[in-house]
Amino acid sequence: MPFDVIIFATGPFAADRYALAVVGATGKTVQEYYDSQGGPKAY
Repeated sequence: MPFDVIIFATGPFAADRYALAVVGATGKTVQEYYDSQGGPKAY
């Protein structure tokens, strides 16, 4: 089943590292993207 978006809801606890290697359309993992952006951000 193809998906366009997968949402991981962690509640108030966001981790810097993920156990799963989720790869986006650009070939970067979520961790590689966060590393290039200075970490995860939320509003």
